[in-house]
Amino acid sequence: MREVPDGGARRFVVDGLAIAVFRTGESIRACKDRCPHMGAPLSWGRIAGDTVVCSWHEWTFDLNTGVCVSRKKDWARAEIYPVHVVDGAIELDLPAPADSEPGS
Repeated sequence: MREVPDGGARRFVVDGLAIAVFRTGESIRACKDRCPHMGAPLSWGRIAGDTVVCSWHEWTFDLNTGVCVSRKKDWARAEIYPVHVVDGAIELDLPAPADSEPGS
């Protein structure tokens, strides 16, 4: 957990998927590291409470729900991933890779 700075973010790549992990105190949240508006890395954004503000155009996303709170755009949702901290290690529930077959 300490590899993510308090009040900041860090980018990780897992199975080819770029993930932004955010930390505020003991709270860890994660999302796809891509703003749905124009593709900016959300890990470059700034944390404001329970939100991340995209560094390119200041679109703001709720890190609990993915909802864009600065614009009324239903399509503009950050893809949020459930996070668990186990013995100080960050574990994410990530979607299966696109090329995997169910049950394989």
